[in-house]
Amino acid sequence: DDPSVFGINTAPTSMQAAFSRSNHSNLLGITDDLCYALDTSDVTTFRDCFYQNTEIINVDLQLWSFYSSTTEQNMFSGCTDLETITFNDDVSLHNAASMFNNCSSLVTIYGSINLNSCSGISSMFAGCRSLQYLVISGFDYNSNQTLDLSASAVLDLETLIDNLPNK
Repeated sequence: DDPSVFGINTAPTSMQAAFSRSNHSNLLGITDDLCYALDTSDVTTFRDCFYQNTEIINVDLQLWSFYSSTTEQNMFSGCTDLETITFNDDVSLHNAASMFNNCSSLVTIYGSINLNSCSGISSMFAGCRSLQYLVISGFDYNSNQTLDLSASAVLDLETLIDNLPNK
């Protein structure tokens, strides 16, 4: 397999709508080949990156960097067949509003999502009724932001706290 799926090694600074339904509706999964192909260290926006792509099932982003990103808003919003996302061990998000909104088949998010510097989390998990596992770190439970997990039948704040590493 050619790891240069798009003929580039460095991702553009904007990944907005890069894998959205309108751009890549036949993309079934993001594998290590694509992760190795794209250096995302200079990407400033992942907004709508996979927006409404109803074809993707598993996404592996372990090698993607979110360090320079200022927004991940709607990144997976409307990906109704998405079941699994794998991030690296500590991905820091900056604006995750509606990031997983209406990912109704999403069961598992591997890796650790750090919300320490996140300015927006509204509707982050709205409509994620199948969500059973995720780890969130760096969230100030006393802040004025609300982490709403009510769509999930099995995941709640207590379970989330139990999943925290080194609690």
